[in-house]
Amino acid sequence: MSLYKFATALLFFLSIGGLANADELFFYKYYEGNGKYKTYFFDRDSVSSEQFHVGVVASKLFNRNFFIEHLKKKYYNIIKVEGIVSLGQNITQYTLSPKDKDRFKHVLWLRGRHLIKTEVYDVNDNLVIAYGKIDLSYGIENNMDGVIYTPKASNISRGKIHSFYNGFDHVRTKQLPENRYHVFFSDGLNGVSIFIDENPTKSDMSAKIVYGNMFLSKVINGVEYSAMGTLPYTALSEFIDKVGNSDPEIYAKLLDCGTPVEK
Repeated sequence: MSLYKFATALLFFLSIGGLANADELFFYKYYEGNGKYKTYFFDRDSVSSEQFHVGVVASKLFNRNFFIEHLKKKYYNIIKVEGIVSLGQNITQYTLSPKDKDRFKHVLWLRGRHLIKTEVYDVNDNLVIAYGKIDLSYGIENNMDGVIYTPKASNISRGKIHSFYNGFDHVRTKQLPENRYHVFFSDGLNGVSIFIDENPTKSDMSAKIVYGNMFLSKVINGVEYSAMGTLPYTALSEFIDKVGNSDPEIYAKLLDCGTPVEK
């Protein structure tokens, strides 16, 4: 699967609705590998063509809410710190550390439920992703907590399987061109995308880092499975095996996009 197709499909699942207003600037930093990072600072209107993919990914992520009640607490140690003040805003910080080395740690800054800053660390406590926003209104409410997303019909299925793998629920599936699928899983914090290509050509990627996420690709019974997420390679490999070797009835549920639903 080409990197362009992969990144384009990923952007769809990061679309949560709503973009930045003129009073906000964003930063997005991710680990490229070999000890190197890339960092971008921009607003919505200044993303150049060279920065298109990372700009869209980041801008979609910035205007989102976090619900601690959706977190699979069985898998995390939780530290909560309240009373932090930043640019006139009251901030709550969550440090969410996995109990096992099978997913990544997140440090979140929230204003109410709205995410202001996110840092993601791998199992060796190395920073792999950081993103957030600088509110130039200095504490003036911009009503982002009330963003309304208008549903529309699409060829996406809602999640059908609870705790498919180590606490990761099947969230949704998107059918892509050329007999390909994007199946997304989440434990309420860390996410995993599984791209399924039933007619694969020779893969141009096996294991690498894409925008700070781990990426792994392997073929099972002639089908290519490409996994990307905030999990170590060992966990991604096990995730692929779980999907690729699923019972036929479970596998059919994961790929079922036959009825358009609202997203």
